[in-house]
Amino acid sequence: MILPSYRLLPRILRWFRRFRQRRGYGVHSPFAFEWITDVVYLQKAQYYAYAPLAEQHEAWQGVLSVKDARLLFRIANHQRAQRMLVVGQGIEREIHYLQAARPSAQIVHLPDASSVERHFPPKPRQSSPLTLCCGWQPKALRCPSSPTCAQG
Repeated sequence: MILPSYRLLPRILRWFRRFRQRRGYGVHSPFAFEWITDVVYLQKAQYYAYAPLAEQHEAWQGVLSVKDARLLFRIANHQRAQRMLVVGQGIEREIHYLQAARPSAQIVHLPDASSVERHFPPKPRQSSPLTLCCGWQPKALRCPSSPTCAQG
């Protein structure tokens, strides 16, 4: 699809303006720069578990594509999660990617949001027992005070 010239020129100019800040360059926070360069945009790296996981990717039931599942793998690996909470049904693929990233981690899999409320009753906690939360649940539901909670 070719764009009309009045729409193409602004897009080209915007691309040139953003060229220097692509892939995290221009980000001032060291943590954010490391996260962007070492986790999000490190797509060409071949981790030890990518090949075995790719062979079984379609056999497992799940919602993530290969690209997104590998990002989930890199996030869990980078966070060095010891305990992970996964919420949702039919996400066997995502659990396998998390297990491959952190084989020694404990993975808690709950089928829906109501079981999260039963498993983690609302009470004040000084620290969360989870180091990485991920799942597909309503935004109204929040993980129990985890600073690394990535909610969908």
